[in-house]
Amino acid sequence: MTEKQKILLVEDEEIIRKGIKKMIEQVIGGYEVSHEASNGVEALRLLEYIQPDIVVTDIRMEKLCGLELIRKIRLHHENLPIIIISAYADFKYAQEAIANGATAYLIKPIDRIELMQALTKASPLPKNSEHLAGENQIITRVKSLIKKQLDQDISLRNLAAEVGINHQYLSVLFKNTTGEHFSHYVTRKRIEFAKSLLQSSGMKVYEISQVSGYRSEKHFSNVFKTITGMTPTEYRNTKDKE
Repeated sequence: MTEKQKILLVEDEEIIRKGIKKMIEQVIGGYEVSHEASNGVEALRLLEYIQPDIVVTDIRMEKLCGLELIRKIRLHHENLPIIIISAYADFKYAQEAIANGATAYLIKPIDRIELMQALTKASPLPKNSEHLAGENQIITRVKSLIKKQLDQDISLRNLAAEVGINHQYLSVLFKNTTGEHFSHYVTRKRIEFAKSLLQSSGMKVYEISQVSGYRSEKHFSNVFKTITGMTPTEYRNTKDKE
């Protein structure tokens, strides 16, 4: 079983904090709100002895606002992903948050698809990816990028540019290293991701379709049935009975 990503949730309103926690753990799934804080000072105190994978924090709080919290976190946790949530659709706030190292800036009320996408992008890369050598390192990096971009249009050419090699060479290298064509691998990972959400989350099929990279729910269902032999709804119902 894959270990759940640990989240530190910082929100001064208890009702909202409970709602976000429920959305993360029960609706999205795959993540655990391991610690909660009601303000930035409390969050910094927790970070002295815990090591979350991701921080999700409100931007407007008493004692220490979200922007100042980011600045202080960055002094000791340079690469810790931080997702900002705010009631203010203010470009200046968002710009300052990103400039100070926020991974994403979400507006309340939180859209669960947007939160799902932000959490996926914030999830740390495999710890050993930088220690692998040569071609295996390239493929490991490409796989990590694919995982983070499942909700987007994934282009072999764009990924090749990100890892600094020719796209035709990447195509051959990917097939030789994995034994699988690039496009087949991407489709398989999209469907595996969708299957996990159908099993563990309360998201609707059209929402799972979107975060799995399919803009058309009908197309998603057709691909899903071709690979699994069942529609997404049939798959979910079958798993519910087990």
